[in-house]
Amino acid sequence: MRPAIWHGWVFVNIDGQAQPFEDYMAPAMKAYVDWDLGALKLVHYQPFDFHAAWKLVIETFCDTYHVFMVASRSSCRADAGRLFHDAAR
Repeated sequence: MRPAIWHGWVFVNIDGQAQPFEDYMAPAMKAYVDWDLGALKLVHYQPFDFHAAWKLVIETFCDTYHVFMVASRSSCRADAGRLFHDAAR
């Protein structure tokens, strides 16, 4: 197991064959080199109670994230947009 900390975020890799964290994250580190990521603050927290299996909830959320690109005419698009808009308030 190889843990790493980047801007206060903890990453843990349990794959003994994976490349070093710094190599894997090099593109992100380069892209955000001028950002003060340590200064980020939580400005909103919205808890939800889901009466479902956690994996189903996570996979559904991730799928909703992709609806805008994959199924732009989907009836889910309005619901997904509303979800993101409401969560951002």
